[in-house]
This record gives sequence, C-alpha cells and structure tokens, in this order.
Amino acid sequence: MTHDILEVHFQSDEPAQFIPGQYALIWVNQELLRAYSMSNLPNDDGLWVFQIRRVPDGKMTNLLFDEQLREKADIQIDGPYGLAHLQEKPRPIVCVAGGSGLAPMLAIARGVAVNPHLQHQKVWFFHGGREQRDLFTENQLRDWTELGERLNYVPATSSELIEGIRSGFIHEVIQDVLGEQLLEHEIYCAGPPPMVKSIEQMAHQAGIPQQQIHFDRFF
Repeated sequence: MTHDILEVHFQSDEPAQFIPGQYALIWVNQELLRAYSMSNLPNDDGLWVFQIRRVPDGKMTNLLFDEQLREKADIQIDGPYGLAHLQEKPRPIVCVAGGSGLAPMLAIARGVAVNPHLQHQKVWFFHGGREQRDLFTENQLRDWTELGERLNYVPATSSELIEGIRSGFIHEVIQDVLGEQLLEHEIYCAGPPPMVKSIEQMAHQAGIPQQQIHFDRFF
C-alpha cells in the first residue's frame, strides 16, 4: 500500500461478519496477539482484509511481512470488536486517518458507498502522514472506496513540505478546511493515540457533541 503498510488477506471458512470500522484480534502461533482493523466490507465469502503497518523490530509485523513465515503460521481471528463503526446518521461524514488508522477509515468510506441509507452523503477523507510516501492520490482513494465524486481527499504531511499538499498536523488541517462546518459532520478517526487525542480536543473546543465523534482507544 505504502512503503511500510502491507495489505494482508485471510480466508476463513465462516462468513466475515462485522460492521465497517470495527477491528479483530489476531493470534499468530498461539503466542502473538495484536488488534488490527478490517479494511474491507463484511461478506459471506469469509474474507478478512487488514492493512498492517510495519513496526521496527516488531515481532508480529516481521512475521507477517515475511511471506514464508506468514504462509506457515497458525493464524486465528477473534472478533469483531469496537464501537467506532459506521453509523446511519443524516450528516456528511469526516474520516480522519493517520498511520495504521487507514484501514478502518477505508472500511467506513466503503461502507458509505454501499449503504442505501447514506447514498447521498459526502465523505471528507483527511489523511495525515509524515512524508509524501505515506500518502495516496485522490484517484486511488476513489477507486478503492467507489465513492466517486462524493469523496473529497485531503492529504497532509507533518515533516515534509510538498507543493500541492497541505502541511501540518491533521487536526489543524481539518480546522483550516472545514472551520465551523465541522459541527455539521459525523466524525470518525483512527491512528496514533496522540493524533486521536488532538482530534478529540479540537472537536470538544469546537462544541461538537461527543456522540458525533467516533474512535476506539488503543494504547
């Protein structure tokens, strides 16, 4: 997906039942346990798709990024979990993704595209990365989500200045782009805990009701 994010597909014998935005616990060889969000939609085919960011010297990611080790591993999926899933609310949607938080935000955007109750809702997709290599293009996001012109993609970098891409922390970019209009939106976010905390604080200061902000806490 990017220089450090791998998309992994697991095939199970049972239907993959979850709500877009939820996560599962993955056990590997009955000893390694991590929580990862699904990036695909629920399906009867038993397909679970995860986008996993490589952690330097991480036991789990070193195993999953190695094709031979991955193919030999005993993998169990336990889920779904999480309350920050797609809601059928009559408001336009803001998805905020940073780092490994991309997967649940993609799932939510994909869920909007296929949900008949949300067929007229637009999606602002804010994507924060340190460098350009952490980001995507708007055409890529439109292809993956199938939202077409309903998708507005706003990438931003925090440590590299790039012409045509906003710079700064993603919560600051959201404020610059939407301003007071943010009050009218349903907000979903996933990513590093400091980013999520900044989004929460920004929303609180803007007077956005807590029930319009959706995220799961990871430490």
